[in-house]
Amino acid sequence: NTGAVTIKDAGTTTITASTEANSEYEAGSASYTITVTASEVNLPYTEAFSDNQGSFTINNVSMDEGLTYVWKYNSYKYMKASAYSGANKAAESWLISPVINMQNATTATLTFDQCINKYFGTVANEATLWIKEDGGEWKQLTITYPAIASGNWSSFETQTIDLSSYAGKKINVAFKYVSS
Repeated sequence: NTGAVTIKDAGTTTITASTEANSEYEAGSASYTITVTASEVNLPYTEAFSDNQGSFTINNVSMDEGLTYVWKYNSYKYMKASAYSGANKAAESWLISPVINMQNATTATLTFDQCINKYFGTVANEATLWIKEDGGEWKQLTITYPAIASGNWSSFETQTIDLSSYAGKKINVAFKYVSS
């Protein structure tokens, strides 16, 4: 009667509303699929991106005409950022973790794998890692980038970042991609 929906847990569901014909309206129905992701996770937290973007969210800050996405789950089981759609396009998009509750932690690290391709202008300006305390401002973290020995792509490289200064806090991490 009210259309109110109560979220119980993370997952995907389809909501359908329908009505019968009456003297004023024809019969009809509409459906909407909603995906709910975890808004806060506890340690140890792992996101493998093995089937989809997991509990991360995507914030497309800007996308040139012709782009329908920047971050996308790849069938090779990782998240890929690209602003190429027939030509290079301008874009800014963030892949953002849920809130990670580290209130019971005394030390913490972030480990991730990455690879890059040769089409970056300046990769250190275009593929960056950010962190923020819950309710705070984003701060850029320093990372290194794999070398491209030959061909278009680097090998995947594992990187570990010390987050001990954030132990005891709630944080988000984000991978930011910028294209021009």
